[in-house]
Amino acid sequence: MLGVSLVQCSNKSLNQQNNTQIVTPSTTNNSASTGTLIDASEVSSSKYQSIVPIISKSNDIFNGTGVIIGPNTLLTNRHVTEGETKDTLYVSLNKGNETINFDIENIITFIQENYDYNQTNVDLSIIQVKPKDGKNLYDGLETFKLATLDEIKKVENKTQIEFAGYPGESQPKLSYDKGQIDLIESNLIWFNSSVKPGQSGSPILNSNNEIIGLCNAGSEKDGVGFLFTQVVLDFINNNIK
Repeated sequence: MLGVSLVQCSNKSLNQQNNTQIVTPSTTNNSASTGTLIDASEVSSSKYQSIVPIISKSNDIFNGTGVIIGPNTLLTNRHVTEGETKDTLYVSLNKGNETINFDIENIITFIQENYDYNQTNVDLSIIQVKPKDGKNLYDGLETFKLATLDEIKKVENKTQIEFAGYPGESQPKLSYDKGQIDLIESNLIWFNSSVKPGQSGSPILNSNNEIIGLCNAGSEKDGVGFLFTQVVLDFINNNIK
C-alpha cells in the first residue's frame, strides 16, 4: 500500500534538518479541507477563545498551538517545546483588540519511556504560565472540557472531528476546520483535513466540543493526531494549575 509522509507541524520543526516524520497508508478520501480563518481580534468572541498561540521570544513566530484546560495551564505537543525552556517561549491571549502575553512558569513533558508500550503515541507537553497582573490565563474564558475515556472510546472510522489552531502562514489569524477520521491505529488517528505548520498542539474536538486528543502532524491533504488514553488523562489532571 502506498504511503504518505507527514511532518510534525510546529513552525520550529520546519526549520530543523531532522524533522520527525510519520508515514501513513494512503486513505481512500483524498479531499482535504483548507480551513476557515478568524481574525485575532475576533477570537475572543468565538468558541475558540481558549485556543492560543505559543510564540518564540527570539523571533515572535508562532511555534505551535495550545489549548487552555485550567486556570494557568494549557496543552500542546512535546515537539513544540523540545529544545525550548520557560524563558524562550511565551503564550499570547487574544482579548478583542488587545493581546495579553503570559510568561511561562513550567513545562512538563510526557515521557513515554516511563509508561508501557500502549502509551508510545503521545506527543504531549503541559505548559503552566504565571498569572498576569493578578489575573489567571483562563479568567473570563469559556474553555473546552476534556472528554471522558468512555467518550474517547466511541471514536471510530468516519467519526467527524474538528480542530483549530494558529498556522504560521496566517499569523496572527486562527484557523478552524472539520474532518473525518479515515484510519485509527492504536491511539493514532488520520483524518482528511490538512494540519499546517503552527497548528501542532491544536485540540481535536468531538461533536460535543470535548477535547479527545491533539493534532501533531500533517501534509497537504491529511492530518494526524493522537487520542488521549486513561494514563494521559491522569497525567493531565495531575498537572493542572
